[in-house]
Amino acid sequence: ELMDEPAERFERRIAKAKQLIYPRRSGDDWQREAYASSSTIKDLLHRVADDVPRVDGRAASCAQFIADWEAPRRPVVVGGLTDEWPARD
Repeated sequence: ELMDEPAERFERRIAKAKQLIYPRRSGDDWQREAYASSSTIKDLLHRVADDVPRVDGRAASCAQFIADWEAPRRPVVVGGLTDEWPARD
């Protein structure tokens, strides 16, 4: 299961992705520039096309999700899974 993987593995993946995109920036540069809290991300979101497919998680079976998305390693946004949560009221 994906969430059973250690946090360090995700941190390494994120660091590797950052290095691929901005090879001259160190982790300290990312912190110092505070990209997460700046308007940079918001500005990029308005310029980058959102073409990631979406699926309703309530309608997809586990086997179908694995066959269509996980096995071929295709990105997807899964929605509808928290609609019934009491915290949403």
